[in-house]
Amino acid sequence: MHKAGKLKFSDVAGSKRIPDYESIPTMVEAGGPPCREVGGRVAMMASGVTPVAIVSRVNDDMAKVQQVPVIGEPLTSFGFETLNVKPAEIVKMME
Repeated sequence: MHKAGKLKFSDVAGSKRIPDYESIPTMVEAGGPPCREVGGRVAMMASGVTPVAIVSRVNDDMAKVQQVPVIGEPLTSFGFETLNVKPAEIVKMME
């Protein structure tokens, strides 16, 4: 909608512009205050009794899916960074 001129963004809340939306300034470039990075995480979860082999296989498959252009490119074009975080790392993040 932005590229079609039907929606106008004032700025992006981040330290750098979004690659496919270079015309949209950062908050600081637009005259706003310095801002902290805005982010979030999305993770798949499974029951604690799920066999490690299945968790590993799903994790590996998800890493491959992120590389498929029809999946990964829309995410990265709007500023998302896709990461393949191992299950043990996610557990540590949640502790």
